[in-house]
Amino acid sequence: MNSRFHLSVTVGLALCLGAASTALLSPQDAIGYPATGAVSLGSNPVISAGGTARWGESASPLFTAPADHDIVITDVVLSANSTRYRCKAQARVSVTSDSGVLGQFSVGTPVMQTSSWATAGGESNLVVGMTSGLRVPAGESVELLVDSMGGSYDCSSSDASHLAVHYAVGGYLAQP
Repeated sequence: MNSRFHLSVTVGLALCLGAASTALLSPQDAIGYPATGAVSLGSNPVISAGGTARWGESASPLFTAPADHDIVITDVVLSANSTRYRCKAQARVSVTSDSGVLGQFSVGTPVMQTSSWATAGGESNLVVGMTSGLRVPAGESVELLVDSMGGSYDCSSSDASHLAVHYAVGGYLAQP
């Protein structure tokens, strides 16, 4: 009786282990970005824009949301610099739509101090990844504007080209 009992238990455990292994190792459905039903356009709903904006210049246009889809901005990458190595400036970068300000960020220029580079108050490179993002309503335009929050030696407002912010902004199209 002992051997039949052991044989039954062994077979039962083997069957359970086999069923569990099959369930765990079976291929699963892939889930695309984002993991919700928010993406709703074609095979490549991703949008992006990049360029350089300078202090004192007009706003840099990024993109316009289609009439039937919103845009959700999920990524913002900013980098500040100056054409003058001693220019210490702080830049406020505003992302706006027709409805108003969506977000504001701050970056500083790297400056040469005693033979090494330092930052003029704030990050000279800023990378922002947002899970929920900044929503731009359908049909609205988005732009980026650079404003100085202050500058010092060798960085005057009379020559705005001294402060530049390089940017990349990305996101995706979504249902309104």
